Amino acid sequence: ILLADTGNITVSVLEAGGAVSLTATLGAIVDGLTGNGSNIDGETADVSFSAATGIGSGAQALYTRVKSIAASNVTSGGLYLIEATGLVLNSVSLSGTGGDLVVQTNDGSLTVTGALTATGAAGNVLLQARKQGATPANVTIANNITVSAGSLSVLAADGVVLGDNNAASNLPKLETLGIGQTIDVQAGQGVAMEADARLLSRDGNIHVLALSGDLTVGVITSGTGNVSLTASGAIL
Repeated sequence: ILLADTGNITVSVLEAGGAVSLTATLGAIVDGLTGNGSNIDGETADVSFSAATGIGSGAQALYTRVKSIAASNVTSGGLYLIEATGLVLNSVSLSGTGGDLVVQTNDGSLTVTGALTATGAAGNVLLQARKQGATPANVTIANNITVSAGSLSVLAADGVVLGDNNAASNLPKLETLGIGQTIDVQAGQGVAMEADARLLSRDGNIHVLALSGDLTVGVITSGTGNVSLTASGAIL
């Protein structure tokens, strides 16, 4: 457990195999390395970040190799994380004057189990699963994502799944609240939405692409925005 009441927490290398909690009550959590080595290293680690003025930055993300992450940031700045392998995202909340929420894997899948909210005055959300070899790189979203002021992008080298295996839960709902803000879902393979999974914008364009597979559609609502559905296979 690392706690800073007034200043920043600068993370060089932290090795752990269990629960890790970093709290910068009035400051930020920042990368103390000059390269892209892991700041927090432990494949079984469950990490909790809490900060006031940012977790990582657009110029220098935090690098991790962990099991799961939960995060909260309340005043300014955003969340910028790059995970070496696969990652589970638990609850994430960004508020205040705003900042982007960017979580990317370098070689593995990204699974969203908790609600993600970006309620700041500005800021986009990017969730991306990348791959370097044969490891699956899917994005699975089982809970709600709410973006107050920016756009939402979900990108996967392999497939995208929007669903929680419960057709009566009305989860997940991926929603942009700002007028004209967009939703972009792109998969290198297929896209599968449960029947009750929802993509909602307020007059913003919604684009869903299944580059090599089928696209199964749930509920899509865009107001006056355009909806574009593209698949190399079937649209169901």
